[in-house]
Amino acid sequence: MATDFKSNASVVISQRVPTHRRCDYSFWHKKFTDVALGCEGLIEASLFEPIAGVQDEWVQLFQFEAVEQLLSFLKLDGYQAVLSACERELGAGVRQQIIASNKQMTVPATIVVFQRIKSNCLGEYKKWLQKIGDVAAGYPGFLGRELIRPIKGLQDDWVVIIRFDSENNLNQWISSRDHEGLIKEAESFLERVQYRKIGRGFEDWLAHARGVKSRVLPPQWKMAMLIILVLYPIIMLISIWILPLMGDWKSAFATFFSSIISVSALTWIAMPVVTRLFYFWLSGGTEAKIRTTLLGVAIVLVLYIASVLFFSLL
Repeated sequence: MATDFKSNASVVISQRVPTHRRCDYSFWHKKFTDVALGCEGLIEASLFEPIAGVQDEWVQLFQFEAVEQLLSFLKLDGYQAVLSACERELGAGVRQQIIASNKQMTVPATIVVFQRIKSNCLGEYKKWLQKIGDVAAGYPGFLGRELIRPIKGLQDDWVVIIRFDSENNLNQWISSRDHEGLIKEAESFLERVQYRKIGRGFEDWLAHARGVKSRVLPPQWKMAMLIILVLYPIIMLISIWILPLMGDWKSAFATFFSSIISVSALTWIAMPVVTRLFYFWLSGGTEAKIRTTLLGVAIVLVLYIASVLFFSLL
């Protein structure tokens, strides 16, 4: 099969860190992310902790707009240098698995399954895929399933991406007797199976600043302060520039339309910017030093005052 260089592409990097070498793995993720930020087409960089009973490895996800951009990232000397240093420092090898797809993988909760099929078992595998897909669709919160076929020279595994609307519903499916029975049924024609669980939530605005997911999420009061900081000017700008254009609209329609604008601006423009600017304040969680915490609060309060004064003069 020819490689489609218009598809977006991801690399899943996993590493099993020995128990006696437990460390702040986000340090290494930041090293990889710094390299990725210098590349074109980067969509996302995420870090996922080991999950008991599902995965015993640290997992990094780097997603690019095109396969060509991903391959350029993987070939960079900087990437190879960080990879070698990480393996040497932690005493554990790093595995890389590439996924090429025309859809983004990230949803509220996703299980990515890499499957290597035994020779001459493709027919059995396809029947089993249909069966497991039909059973999964009957579970609460099922959003869909995507099948990515092997791509010669790029990925040898069949990749199945199953999406649920929440991590709880995904866990319910994974731990179900139906799932266990179907996995056991597939043992006769699967040579190898690997799982990568990816959970995402609304809090990722703050937990994924610069693509880094901290072990400790920032306190809710910090989240609230930053959301107010960016939401207030968005609402004010909408009221000044957008709402006058909807003067003849009914209130229900005008409010609905303005809500779409404000949430979109908050999600894709304002929060990605503010989380990067305030990463020094967010990354410490509840254990942040008092000086850093007070500095962040002072900056936000000054920006509150400046924002209110600015709009009061318009």
